[in-house]
Amino acid sequence: MKSFLFIPCLFLMTLCFSGVLFALPGVVKVGVINASHYQPYSKSNSKPYNVAMLLGKSYALDKGIKTQYKFFYYDVGSLSSFYTALKKLKAWRADFVIGPNSSNDFLLLKNHFKNMLIVSPYASSSAVGKLSKDYYSFVYPAKNAAETFATFCATKFPNQGVYSIVEADCKSCLDFSKYFADFFSKDKKKKIVTKYFIYDNAKNIDIKRLLSDYRDGDIILLPNRSLSSATLMAKITDYLGRPMVFLGSDFWGSWNKSEVGKIAAKSPYVGYYIVPWSLDNTANRDLKTYVKYFKDRYSSLPEDRLTFSVFVSFISVINAYVKYYSNEDLKNLKTREKILRAFILSNSVNKDQYRPKNYSIFKVTQGGEKFYRSVPVIR
Repeated sequence: MKSFLFIPCLFLMTLCFSGVLFALPGVVKVGVINASHYQPYSKSNSKPYNVAMLLGKSYALDKGIKTQYKFFYYDVGSLSSFYTALKKLKAWRADFVIGPNSSNDFLLLKNHFKNMLIVSPYASSSAVGKLSKDYYSFVYPAKNAAETFATFCATKFPNQGVYSIVEADCKSCLDFSKYFADFFSKDKKKKIVTKYFIYDNAKNIDIKRLLSDYRDGDIILLPNRSLSSATLMAKITDYLGRPMVFLGSDFWGSWNKSEVGKIAAKSPYVGYYIVPWSLDNTANRDLKTYVKYFKDRYSSLPEDRLTFSVFVSFISVINAYVKYYSNEDLKNLKTREKILRAFILSNSVNKDQYRPKNYSIFKVTQGGEKFYRSVPVIR
């Protein structure tokens, strides 16, 4: 009898060591909730999200996991639309959720889910890091991005001060501005002034009043959403009547989704901004995986970093689930709680393991944007 058992056992071991995995029981349901547009007037998020989830589903299947996903989009800036989408998401009973990119929106989820993993590809507010272990962002907090960018700016522009103009109704924008100022002003020779405005007022803002304390030669920091940043870049350049340099955050968005650099001014202007996700950042361990799955399906190279960030968010949860699926402490849990506990266990080893190790800096002109350089995250 033993000899008959030996052959199938050997066959099973061969399959396992060759990288072939058996399908895990059941179907993992992934809910995706996000604004239908990155920002008002920008292109729809539906295509990059559709691609990311389609590729993530293929990746999960290769790991032996069947998945089902559903999108719950809402109108950017509309609380009523957000809560309508949230109600539908809760009724669908997902096993884990890929939540909004916006910190403001992501934080709204905190009182609506228990014992369930909620992740975000982009939320960077310091408040996100204070949430329970059920919530996780795949990027470092704004403090890390701001300090890393401030170091870059202090080196590139060693003899210039910074004039910061910040959206008062944007949590991540305020965080970025504060941490940038704290770090930049450690050098007593460097001066920084901060002004505030409301997002909807950018188009008709009183530029003279906004720049009342501006010193000739200062670089202007606009760590804001793309439309307000783009609007102010053109207005400020025209008002001052000379070429300008601007600084920004990942809220500017990539060229194909952003207004930054696309509003004409009488003088040339240039901008530098920092982002956590980039297809030019070869240090990201998941980039090769993403490119492979994208090329296999579309026979071309990917161009959209939003798709990349959502794909990484999806597969990171799947990887943790696969790794700890057979853990003795998790074996009697239902799928939803097992996914949560597996991810928490994975993070207990290294909570930053899924986050990009480098930031990417892009340079924007009125003709387009180009990858400028990669810089290590300051932690």
